[in-house]
Amino acid sequence: MNCRSSSAVQDGGQPTLLTSRVDALQDTVQDLDRQMDSVNVKTDTFETTMAAIHNQLKALKESSDKMTSQVTRLELSMNSQFTEMKAHITEMGLRINSRIDSRFAKMESSINKMDLGMNSRFQDMNSRVAELSSDMIMNYELWVQRDDAEERQDLHQKWRHCE
Repeated sequence: MNCRSSSAVQDGGQPTLLTSRVDALQDTVQDLDRQMDSVNVKTDTFETTMAAIHNQLKALKESSDKMTSQVTRLELSMNSQFTEMKAHITEMGLRINSRIDSRFAKMESSINKMDLGMNSRFQDMNSRVAELSSDMIMNYELWVQRDDAEERQDLHQKWRHCE
């Protein structure tokens, strides 16, 4: 035995204390190793979770981009259809207005022709009434003259009888 051994043996309590401290230190190191292993596992789990979240976010962004693209195409399509519909409605309105204007022009022309025809007939009727009136007046005057002549003749004959 060397001096150190002998002193450790002589002292008796110090190597035991040192051994117990080394054992405690080894236990602490092992505990730290276990804790580090646990931290590593938790870190790996966290990284895996973060990677999964990243992938989900990336997929959501791609889906959002696709949806945005589809909405844009839909909006352009709807705008195009609306423009076509508006042009068609405008064209239809113009055709309808043109037809209505044409029909009103024909109706106005027909009404004007009827008005001219009726005016012409009224003028003919007025002329006939004027002729009839003139004939009636002339016949009345002739009748009055004849009646006067007959009365005078009757009076003249009565005069002759009386003489």
